[in-house]
Amino acid sequence: MALKEMLRGALRAGGLAPDRCEAALAYLCAVIGPDTRLELMRAAVPELMLCFDTLTVEQARAQLPKILLRAQCRLHAGQNRPSRWSQAQGRDTIDVAVARMPYNAFFAVREDDLTHPRFDGTRSALINRAAFMMGDAVSVMPYDPLRDRVLLVEQFRFAPYARGDAFPWVIEPVAGRIDLGETPEEAARRECVEEAGLALQELVACGQFYPSPGGVSEFMYSFVACVALPDDLAGFGGLESEDEDIRTLLLSFDALMEMVDTGAVQNGVLLASALWLARHRDRLRRAV
Repeated sequence: MALKEMLRGALRAGGLAPDRCEAALAYLCAVIGPDTRLELMRAAVPELMLCFDTLTVEQARAQLPKILLRAQCRLHAGQNRPSRWSQAQGRDTIDVAVARMPYNAFFAVREDDLTHPRFDGTRSALINRAAFMMGDAVSVMPYDPLRDRVLLVEQFRFAPYARGDAFPWVIEPVAGRIDLGETPEEAARRECVEEAGLALQELVACGQFYPSPGGVSEFMYSFVACVALPDDLAGFGGLESEDEDIRTLLLSFDALMEMVDTGAVQNGVLLASALWLARHRDRLRRAV
């Protein structure tokens, strides 16, 4: 009963026409089932309503785990605050005329016709924008302050291949999606075990950011982990259940900086993590 009343309230707050409200409510209840995570379900309503006219109950139910993962991202994003250097305005100043979701599978694509406030005080014309919707992610670069080296991974990446890259294998930090119900720190520790067989203790946050905000919703939580990295850690890893094929490699700090200086780093998250380490390396080494 609590779920149904919450959904009804969310539909009314969203301005859904009364003649569609009951049909939409029945659809949402059929897709969601008896789930009692009310806050998460409320955050999922906007995307589920984009599915209302395009996906059957069975199709939407099959996509529900991914929809809930993006709802978790929506909850986290709602806690964001602008920095003192920003002149950002709240999302409630954006007027959406039409919202669509033309693709909804492992990832999703959202397309809106909207207007937004301009910095000169006027409003924009009606514009069309699209975003590739992804779950939030973590990266972690293990660093051994005694041996002064890092652990990185190399693996095949489909996106560079799809772009036409002649060598679509990428050297990068350990990284992965944050699962439903996980904190970024929990995800970072899990990914290090899965990709590198490495159990972490201390995690040092080194950035939270959108890697490509022009068209991708992914938000990254990046960490450096101070941990012992003996020679025998170099090798191969990854989960067979996820068809991962990962090479782990150990690089000295100087070799990492050579990669940065020569343009050999082709992963933006690795570049950010390497530059953060260059700035804070002395402090981390003094602490051991």
